[in-house]
Amino acid sequence: MPRASSPLRIPALRRLLAAYAVSGLGDWFGEIALSVVVLHETGSVLAVAALWVAGGIVPALAGPPIIARLARVRVPLLYAAEAAVFAVLAIAVAEHAPTALLVALGLVDGTLAFGARALTKTAIVAAAEPAGALAEANRLLGIVFGASMACGPALAGIAVAAFGPAAALALDGASFLGAALLLTRGTGPVNVAAAGRPRVSLRDALARARRADTLGMLLLVDGATAICFALIIPVELVFVTDTLGGSAADFGLVLAAWGAGAVLGGVALGRLRHLDPGIMLLAGFGLMVAGYLGMGAAGAVATVVAFSLLGGLGQGIEGCALLTAVQTRAPADLQAHVNVIAEAVRTAAPAVGFAIGGLLAATTTPRATYLVAGLGALAVTAVSARTLSGAVTGHPAPAVAVGLSPAR
Repeated sequence: MPRASSPLRIPALRRLLAAYAVSGLGDWFGEIALSVVVLHETGSVLAVAALWVAGGIVPALAGPPIIARLARVRVPLLYAAEAAVFAVLAIAVAEHAPTALLVALGLVDGTLAFGARALTKTAIVAAAEPAGALAEANRLLGIVFGASMACGPALAGIAVAAFGPAAALALDGASFLGAALLLTRGTGPVNVAAAGRPRVSLRDALARARRADTLGMLLLVDGATAICFALIIPVELVFVTDTLGGSAADFGLVLAAWGAGAVLGGVALGRLRHLDPGIMLLAGFGLMVAGYLGMGAAGAVATVVAFSLLGGLGQGIEGCALLTAVQTRAPADLQAHVNVIAEAVRTAAPAVGFAIGGLLAATTTPRATYLVAGLGALAVTAVSARTLSGAVTGHPAPAVAVGLSPAR
């Protein structure tokens, strides 16, 4: 095993993490601006909900085969394409284009964003694994995610209110252009194309991932828990503002607390790296479950904020541990495909959970939805606890990024 090195000492990793941070923050501007436009044009909350569900399902289904058919995928090119799409979106919103066109452009961008996220993570593996810094790189990636969640919604809301949706969409496009520029300057690998590597089709990759019990179980648990944790999305605003009598600002505080918790979880993981990784993974899931159950049982907004912070802390730990386990157990010639498959799971599962949560919201109460989400995730974790612990602490497979080949 190579001696671990700090990711921030590796130029390519610095730029990859910076690009992920910039684009992740920009994502919030696009999502909130487009949601505001759709709500204004249709007057329907259901239309906005459908947009969020489609924004998860369509990229997860269309993204893998599209990305797999590109034999040489360069991450900066995907970010640049996103910048172009958002420039068109900004113009379309300013010119009051039909809502259907705006949604279609949003789904195109969602598919590009799917590929950019997956292949950025693959490039991070390529740069970090030889230096023994993969776990540390994923920890920093989790901190970046938490920071964007803590700050992104508030900044995006301010931008939309102050400058309008079109300007916010333009700012999102600028963030992706900035990410592309970050990855086209300096030295070091910033793409997943690798000459001389065996070419593997997406179909073969899926079949081999299914046959690999540990890898398949990790992806299954990731998807199942993500569905459970997404159940509360349709009721969270109603729970805070209606059930507890809070304000929209209180709701934003709850979201920010989760993001802040994720940042703290990433920091804590760095200080607790000497502990058994299997125990840390299960502890992360446990904290998330406790956060959900605590929020559902809360009688005041302050209590919800506290448990949201706790849940975010768990996600900061769990997200890093699980992603590292998946990547280190992917055979060398499947690394890029496995990151695409894992991204598909993490994109589609929340959308499925959002849809199920909407049905629960229509037939039960917000508190009941929190209870179902927490207990469902607890059941999945309990059933798979031994497998999860063994998967994280077991002997990893070589993890080196490879080129993507056309699917058969």
